[in-house]
Amino acid sequence: MARGVISQMRRGAVSSNLLPGFLAICGALRVMTTDADLMVIRDGVAADGAALGRLCTRAYTPYVSVMGCRPGPMLADYDAHLRDDKVLVVEDAGGRNLIGYAIILHDGTDYWLDNIAVDPRAQGRGVGGRLITAVEDWLRPRCGRYRLYTNVRMTANIAWYRSLGFAETGRRRVDGFDRVYFEKPLATGGTAA
Repeated sequence: MARGVISQMRRGAVSSNLLPGFLAICGALRVMTTDADLMVIRDGVAADGAALGRLCTRAYTPYVSVMGCRPGPMLADYDAHLRDDKVLVVEDAGGRNLIGYAIILHDGTDYWLDNIAVDPRAQGRGVGGRLITAVEDWLRPRCGRYRLYTNVRMTANIAWYRSLGFAETGRRRVDGFDRVYFEKPLATGGTAA
């Protein structure tokens, strides 16, 4: 739009006196519209399986050298998650690419945020925060709290979970992974399903 108006000004079709006001409006629109506003969060569908696997690989590969092995999410069966669990995915503005996902499990007693990942190319744009909000919106009518765990070596994730209000509930080694367990109460909870 801006290029069109500027080219019209060059041809004399629009007064150049309008340029400062036009650019101010464009700047204001840019400030009001964030990347987070352009994301679409939807339920995962069977066709998302391969894309979830690729996104997981991009998100978790940096942890392989830190942990000395592939993190648990890199071993997951995403087709099974899409079939059996609640999966939320984030698409970019054009709906061309998945840039994040969250997987919620119910173990018969508790709800768990089994996995949340954001494409490294989309990190720092509010994708993870929007996913947590969507997860909690989905969980709120079903329970009063939810749980998660992460690897003890994923220190940035541990700090992020704490910043979101999760409280550490324990640490233990399970399936060869040193895990840190967290729990977060939800503002208005229902009953566990």
